[in-house]
Amino acid sequence: VVLTHGDYWLNNLMFKFNESNEAENVQMLDFQSSYWGTPSLDLHYFLISSVHDDIKVEYYDEFIEHYHDKFVESLLKLGYDQYIPTLDDLYEDLLDKSQMGLYLLKAA
Repeated sequence: VVLTHGDYWLNNLMFKFNESNEAENVQMLDFQSSYWGTPSLDLHYFLISSVHDDIKVEYYDEFIEHYHDKFVESLLKLGYDQYIPTLDDLYEDLLDKSQMGLYLLKAA
């Protein structure tokens, strides 16, 4: 269980760009839909609503692995001493919540 955003899509992200027009920082906005739950729903919603189909198909595993790497890094930095879900745990949860991803696809 994590604190999820609840409405995690591109329009709820604010980017800071450098002189070369490369994103150097990003901040999330609009937290009124936040709740304690699985990160899988935010991941499904973001990928469905904010990533072009060809990119999400080609780089899906990289997106999920990057999320998991940053998630674990954050937990360790915070001194979290409980069970940390593995990448396989995250994939299993994504699969378990895939019907919600289909629902979000219809709504997007």
